[in-house]
Amino acid sequence: MAKVAGTDPNARMDGILSLSLYDPDWKFVQDLCLELLRDSDVDIVATAVLGLGHLGRIHGQLELDRVVPELDGLKSNDALAGRVSDTLDDIDIFVRRQL
Repeated sequence: MAKVAGTDPNARMDGILSLSLYDPDWKFVQDLCLELLRDSDVDIVATAVLGLGHLGRIHGQLELDRVVPELDGLKSNDALAGRVSDTLDDIDIFVRRQL
């Protein structure tokens, strides 16, 4: 968690991915990723989007009523559109189909 709160962007991105892939508390990591969608660094935002996709794929659950609207709001950002689309696809495959 210290990595994510630090100032080194690469360490922050590594921390986000590590939590997304290995932390068993998916809700905590989901909430962190949602918070990071408002970061000023587009690479941090992109990594948080990726983290949400990993959470859906690994845990098969997300709070869709919170996550999907946030991702939909990022679709118009050219720098994020591809990653957002991929993450929404992961959510459709690994979360919604389980419902």
